[in-house]
Amino acid sequence: MAAASSGEFFGVNRSSLPAIEEIQMSQLGGFSHLSVTQESAQDQSTLQSTLHSTLPAFRRSTGEAASSVFPMSQQRASMLPTSYLPGSKGASTTSLTPSCFSLVLVFALRDVRLWMPLLVVIPISVAQFAVLYIISFKSPQYMFANGHWLVPHSSANSLNAMKLFATVLMLGQLAEEFREIGESMSVLRSSRLQRASRKRLATCWIVISLQYVLALSVLVAAEHLILSRENPIEPLWITYYVFMTLNFDNMLVNFWLYVQNMERTRTWRVELEKATAKPQERRRCDWQRLFVLWLPFLLSVMLTVCCRVWNVLPMTFLCYGYVTNEQPVAMLSNLNLPGGCCSAVAQINKSQPSGNVISVSVPCLARDAPEDDLGGKLRPIVYWVAWPGRRVAPSSLQVREGRGGDGSRALLAGSVVAKPLELVPWMQSHDYKGSQIRKVFEELTDEEDGLGMYRFTFPFVAEFQAQPWPWTEEAKIYAVAQNVRTGALSALPAPSNVLHSKLCPPHCEQCNRQGKCRKCQAGSVIHGDSCLVCAEGCSKCVAEQKTCLECEAGFGLVTTLAFAQCMPCDSQHCQQCDGKLEVHPPHSRFGLVSLPCKLCIPGWGLDVNGTCEQCEAPHCLSCMGAWNCTECEEGFVRVQEEDDGGSWSCQSCGPACHSCSKIDACDVCQAGFTQQSGVCKPCGSFCNKCDKAGANGCDEGGCAPGYGLQRLRIFSDSCQPCLAPNCETCAKKRDICELCKKDFGLTSAGRCAVCGQGCKSCKMAGKCDECDDGFILQDQRCLACSDRCLRCSAPGKCDEGGCEKGWTAVAAPWTEGFVCRPCSDPQCPSCDLRGPGHCDMEEVPVGGAGGPSFELMQRA
Repeated sequence: MAAASSGEFFGVNRSSLPAIEEIQMSQLGGFSHLSVTQESAQDQSTLQSTLHSTLPAFRRSTGEAASSVFPMSQQRASMLPTSYLPGSKGASTTSLTPSCFSLVLVFALRDVRLWMPLLVVIPISVAQFAVLYIISFKSPQYMFANGHWLVPHSSANSLNAMKLFATVLMLGQLAEEFREIGESMSVLRSSRLQRASRKRLATCWIVISLQYVLALSVLVAAEHLILSRENPIEPLWITYYVFMTLNFDNMLVNFWLYVQNMERTRTWRVELEKATAKPQERRRCDWQRLFVLWLPFLLSVMLTVCCRVWNVLPMTFLCYGYVTNEQPVAMLSNLNLPGGCCSAVAQINKSQPSGNVISVSVPCLARDAPEDDLGGKLRPIVYWVAWPGRRVAPSSLQVREGRGGDGSRALLAGSVVAKPLELVPWMQSHDYKGSQIRKVFEELTDEEDGLGMYRFTFPFVAEFQAQPWPWTEEAKIYAVAQNVRTGALSALPAPSNVLHSKLCPPHCEQCNRQGKCRKCQAGSVIHGDSCLVCAEGCSKCVAEQKTCLECEAGFGLVTTLAFAQCMPCDSQHCQQCDGKLEVHPPHSRFGLVSLPCKLCIPGWGLDVNGTCEQCEAPHCLSCMGAWNCTECEEGFVRVQEEDDGGSWSCQSCGPACHSCSKIDACDVCQAGFTQQSGVCKPCGSFCNKCDKAGANGCDEGGCAPGYGLQRLRIFSDSCQPCLAPNCETCAKKRDICELCKKDFGLTSAGRCAVCGQGCKSCKMAGKCDECDDGFILQDQRCLACSDRCLRCSAPGKCDEGGCEKGWTAVAAPWTEGFVCRPCSDPQCPSCDLRGPGHCDMEEVPVGGAGGPSFELMQRA
């Protein structure tokens, strides 16, 4: 603590100089006892030698020997009044605890340069404040733990009693610190610096103020740590940490003095001017007593009372304002819902060609109904971080601060305001099955065992984009929601799926996990990490588009000495004109506009002029001239016409024949027939292929749709109908389907299921023609309306009056439509008049001969 030396005031004449020197030496050298009697000249030389041995820094700073200091002190003392003499009636003695702060006062009173003690005080003060800052502001475990904000008041009286005891013990430790500050203030007010050196006086007051602020900071931080503990023994450990923090400077100085003198010095004793009983001096003492004694005590009492009344910790209040644990926002992934619903979904945004943008969707449940929050000020705030999945997951408060599990900055971080959500459309859009959606929705809307969704809680979703994504790490998105009214955080963050690989660049067929392309699509070539599109008409190229190797249909390859490019064919219906024609510059575009055709598309033939002419002969694929066919369709053979100048036409091969070399001599038969001696013979019943089994038989896998090849007797196989409903192929077992009919899809159990969720009828799997109630058809898919809605004009919305029984439609400004909210009872037929939570009609008994009956009556 701060110490002051009044040795400069002692001594008026040479005869009293040895006593003055001994006082000064006791202040600087660490003597525990001070004698104020007159000493001999021999004692003076002894003290001077002690000064040389124990205070080398003092000699270096003054630049003069100790023997030359005392005459200067004597000269100054001769100008002081008699009341400053040692042992006189106007002097008093006080003690100072040796510390780094006291050292500044001692050096100031001895007229020694202050940069030496300040070099010690400043780093130590910075270190002490840094420790307090880290513990108070950068240690979330002292603010939020076990899924809730830490609070001062506990339900266990024993813990509250231990907190109170630790607070009193902490005040006792701090009282000693403030006592040392008061002693330093008294020494400084009575020293000669009040009249001698204003600069040194200001420096000393700054050091005392620094020590005072540090003590107050320790008080607040210690109060926070004590009140935050949830174990009875932990508050006592906090008081020990407080003691070590406060006495760090004292222990450092004591260690230095021990090294210098090989003894431990408890106090530095100095004599002061005896204060007169002036009103001004009494007021100064009263102010000093107020700041040193009563202000810290009142601050501690006020902190304790306020924290317990509002049940919030002081540092938590400074960092996050007034927060409570009331009505936290629940993350759906932490509710153990069926099917693992509903975790945060992170996926690559394919609309961004770079693949560095990740689209994230995080659902949660809050207490405030969105239709009652017209301004959107009560919607939850969702905080998120991107953090490596292999490292320790962050807590909710660490996510709130944008940090990871080890307290360091996250790879990416941000926050977004959640918006109202219709859960069924959201689950459908993220590929949840219909059975999962029903189970989740029933569990959430259950008012007895569930969360009473849409009556007591309401779903929200936070949707945002994280960019640029750090593909060097396999990272997750961790999200946590906060109630803006109470400040309550979700107990646990909601983790997303791990993102392993980057989106492949455009025109890439295969790429590695970092998005570097390994194989490009046809018509492009690898260039660095991406694919470079070849020139127009080129299907394969190298060397940055300058050299083409293969051309697309309708283009021909033109080569030069430097490079090769594809030129268009000169005929509109040309398939190939590639002749590797050698041309030479300098003509523009090789001096060519197009290349002559060499092969036309099917149904067209190349004439003598090199152009494509449509074939006129029936069933002809290629011709030389309109009526001279060179290739026929399947099931037809070329025949030379004798009556037409030797031209070729196409004639049928025969019944059920696929191809032949001459008429009535079939080589390959159509499906369901087999060739025998040039004639196509039918296969067995419901068989499409019998090349091996022969006529009236069937090959394996050759049965018609809805039938499977089964062995009924030895050496006798036939196609039998499948037992699985709606099955088209069952080659192995009749009750195990391998391919379903249209409008149905194959399940893992080998059965055929309906087309898809919400689809009422369809012709192809995954392409619906008509939807069930509660769904709307878009792009041959059935998309869900809002929850509990039967009729809508857009996905996620509801038409007015389109809700299920027991639900009513309310206006939803965020969707520009309506959403459904529950009536008072699931059996209530309607609550459109009175609104959610009520019922327009009720059942009342009606008397009659057959006993009591009931009828619906409109409520008032």
